[in-house]
Amino acid sequence: MVGDSRRHDRRPVSATSGQCDLRRFRDRDKVIMYGGLADGVVPVRHTTLYYDRTVERIGCVDSLFRYFQVPEMGHCWGKPDGVKAPWMIGGAGQAAQQSPYNAGWSVPLGFNDSRHDALLALMDWVENGNAPYELVASESNFTDETRRNIVVHRQRPICMYPHVAIWDERGPQDDASSWYCG
Repeated sequence: MVGDSRRHDRRPVSATSGQCDLRRFRDRDKVIMYGGLADGVVPVRHTTLYYDRTVERIGCVDSLFRYFQVPEMGHCWGKPDGVKAPWMIGGAGQAAQQSPYNAGWSVPLGFNDSRHDALLALMDWVENGNAPYELVASESNFTDETRRNIVVHRQRPICMYPHVAIWDERGPQDDASSWYCG
């Protein structure tokens, strides 16, 4: 998107809340944006403000722009010590958390699909018209000191803003199928 806007405007683009008119991208481009609710670098209120101003400026953005708020995730990846919230969605820097024992995927092996990986979700949306309503985030770690065995502890849907994940009060809280977006 940055390269495209530079081609159109011939001006550098910065990620400010003032540059939120995406009308020129509406017909051919898609945006998946996410923000960690524990991000200490880019406050989630700024990211949300950008999304809200985009909606104010151009109206309904569902055909163009999806925004996901990831509970307890820091800046692009990670979480505070002791927090067990799922945050892996295939975002920037997340592959380094799984590699070199995960074949380069930024989500745990077995979950490298458009439901669990934001980049694959974007590709599926652009190439097949399947817009994501939710991304399933994973929380995992290594099972031993060799760092070769990864186990997924919990998964939850990360819902398209302004929706949030709601537990059905029946199934296991660590299973994404026990949650719905509402």
